[in-house]
Amino acid sequence: MNGYRRVGAHTRRYTSTAKFLQSSWRKRRWRRVRDARGSPRVSLSFPNRSFGSAFMSAYPDPESVDSVSRDENQSNSFEKPGVSNQKAKTMRKARMSRSLSTRYGSFSPSDIIIKKRDGQSLTTEELHWFVDGFHKGYVKDYQMSAFLMAVCVKGMSNREVSDLTLAMVHTGLTADLTSIRPGDPKVDKHSTGGVGDKVSLVLTPLAATLGLVVPMMSGRGLGHTGGTLDKLSAIPGLRTMLESEEYLSQLEKVGCAIVAPTDEYAPVDRTIYALRDVSGSVENVALVASSVMSKKLAEKPDGLLLDVKMGGGAFFRHLNDAAALASTMVAIGEDAGIATCCVVTNMDQPLGAAVGNWLETREALQLLQGKDRAPLDEFPSSDEALKEIEELALAEASLMLGLGGM
Repeated sequence: MNGYRRVGAHTRRYTSTAKFLQSSWRKRRWRRVRDARGSPRVSLSFPNRSFGSAFMSAYPDPESVDSVSRDENQSNSFEKPGVSNQKAKTMRKARMSRSLSTRYGSFSPSDIIIKKRDGQSLTTEELHWFVDGFHKGYVKDYQMSAFLMAVCVKGMSNREVSDLTLAMVHTGLTADLTSIRPGDPKVDKHSTGGVGDKVSLVLTPLAATLGLVVPMMSGRGLGHTGGTLDKLSAIPGLRTMLESEEYLSQLEKVGCAIVAPTDEYAPVDRTIYALRDVSGSVENVALVASSVMSKKLAEKPDGLLLDVKMGGGAFFRHLNDAAALASTMVAIGEDAGIATCCVVTNMDQPLGAAVGNWLETREALQLLQGKDRAPLDEFPSSDEALKEIEELALAEASLMLGLGGM
């Protein structure tokens, strides 16, 4: 019996079919595993080797064996754990590819990138396949970065941007607001932000007192401007990252909520934005619109008011860029069945008298307190500065009421 060794009386019958390949006896280790019937079993472990499986013929049914790596294609094979893990990764990737092919059709990441690089329009199926594949790891980071740069160079049509946005929404959950105050319309508001823009802090509770439900998923600063969440984070102990149950509970109790989007809603947007930040594709109108609207469509509101700032204190300095972003986001909202309205407001000068996250939050609180209450500190904002914020907040509140059908 060249190449075979006897190891104890219990293992004699198992070694008759075990092949020892390319290894000395000292590098072989025996490992006993007992099945449910209490019978001894032996599997082979070959450290630092990758020369296949050792086959055991004692029992043809391997399902009763635990703690032993098996090849799914050969039911009675026992493999080195490292080899099994690698094969498992390969099989998972194959299953993922089959799942994407079944759902959206079979495509190639490089073909989609080349198609967009050459200025051609991408189909709905191609965009959904590419975004879903990136979310699941089938499309790599460098391929998504190349795609984002191709979009920056060649642009996208409104139909493509809508499809891209919906594909991003479908990577996560969508909020179900039908049970939240059923008689009240759900209307959200989003601002692209500017220096001193604290209107959302005033408008949100104002709209709630008028009978609207405001489910605002806000974001951080874009470029040099501070976002609404940055301003709220200046309040010690305030939490903006709420779970879905907390988010819906606050909407039911208060009628409004300003929260940070969790990984449950459009999770791929956060990963794509990180790539945009390091690949020089942040300012593209199509990508900004899809990023903003993916979180808004995940809320599923009845109406949506968009405030695009333009000027020296805003992210978009020129009217043409602001108007292009406004029309693109309105088209996305309308395609999704959401009543959408957009205003373009001037940001050549700071809005109000305060600039800075905590200072702007304090100025918004001063306005909400009203004239009959004492100021929050010894340096309150002037009436002229507060009136500027108040007029814009009242104008946008009237638009939100119109979007809600009130």
